[in-house]
Parts: sequence; structure tokens; C-alpha cells
Amino acid sequence: MTPSTKLLPEQLNRSTQYGYQRSMVANWCELIPGDTVLLLGPLAGERHRGTVDASSADGTIMWLLLENAGGRKLFYHADGYRPLVDPVPAVPGNQ
Repeated sequence: MTPSTKLLPEQLNRSTQYGYQRSMVANWCELIPGDTVLLLGPLAGERHRGTVDASSADGTIMWLLLENAGGRKLFYHADGYRPLVDPVPAVPGNQ
């Protein structure tokens, strides 16, 4: 039996550590260095969590600093990766 790559609604809509919901980012041009993401891979159960280090202007590639000292890794949009961005609450006075 092969595990499914599809997330259950309760997994996709689960609140983050800040109490907000993650949002799927289809256009990687919208990613900002410093964004915390959960990157869902094209293979069953493939997930990468980390911080966006850089992304190309055309949104075709993204460098991710993996958590737990996992290093820096390059991902290609065309390979079928889907990032879920963890929202960060507004800092008082920075709205």
C-alpha cells in the first residue's frame, strides 16, 4: 500500500505555532527570503521544512535553508514541489 501525498483537510488547515493557517503559494515569485515554509514534494511523504534563503525572479527555483542543520538545498518548481508558508503575526508598530 502506497501512502498518499494528498494532505487531509485537517492537516492543511491546522493552525501554525502562531495560531494562523498556512497558505499554499503557487507562484514562487511571491516567496520572500526569511519565509518559513513546509515544502511538499512530488513523492509520497516527501516533506522539507525550512526558511527561504532565495528564489529566482521568474519563480523557477528556490534555495531553502533546511531546519535542524539540514543545510541549504535547491528546489525546482517544475519538479512539482508545493510550498505552504507559515504566516508570521504582525509585529506591533510594523503594520
